[in-house]
Amino acid sequence: MNNASAVLRWVGAGTALMLAGVPLAGAQEAAVLDSVTITADQERADGPVQGYRAKRTRSATKTDTPIEEIPQSISVVPASVLQDLDSPRVEKALDFAGGVARQNDFGGLTMYEYSVRGLTTGEFYKDGFSVNRGFMNPPDASNIERVEVLKGPSASLYGRGDPGGTINIVSKRPQLDSFARLDLSAGRWDRYRTALDVNTPLDEDGNMLYRMNIAIEDNNSFRDHREAERQFVAPSFS
Repeated sequence: MNNASAVLRWVGAGTALMLAGVPLAGAQEAAVLDSVTITADQERADGPVQGYRAKRTRSATKTDTPIEEIPQSISVVPASVLQDLDSPRVEKALDFAGGVARQNDFGGLTMYEYSVRGLTTGEFYKDGFSVNRGFMNPPDASNIERVEVLKGPSASLYGRGDPGGTINIVSKRPQLDSFARLDLSAGRWDRYRTALDVNTPLDEDGNMLYRMNIAIEDNNSFRDHREAERQFVAPSFS
């Protein structure tokens, strides 16, 4: 009992000295380390995706929100998928969106129709605005940053939509880094295509940015006496 009391008195005395700022025998002074700054680029809902998995979206709530916090079901197919598939058309991206299936497009003679969750839809939006009223050519992939499929009746967020869901195409926007990309491709049925993507800041602080997407395509078809040409120019400034 006496030994226990002595230990308690010794611990109490040591604690009092530490609180008073008196160093104990054998104690070492704390080493002060240099500060370390870690920087990283955060993904934006309208920006490029690193890899195949997007983490943020704007289509479901019209705000920059993490996908894991959105109760709606949404599939995001980034531009990297279209680049790896070497596809200039958006229908290839939709093949990788779960719950989406192609419908009859009369052999490529009309705008695409799809079924989302088993319900046919022809609704296409670009940056939140409808783009398929009347006749519309298939969207070109040269300035598509991502293709987002909002599934279920929450598609009514855009005013008009089918119960299965709706498709929103997000355009490429100017970036802070300066870069240029040139793609040349050729395929069957005498298909030749050139696409150019140029991005450059206009001032040193990066307050003014400019980007230009250009695509030129010429191809025949498996049908006789049918040819197609495309000239696509999409400048953007921020």
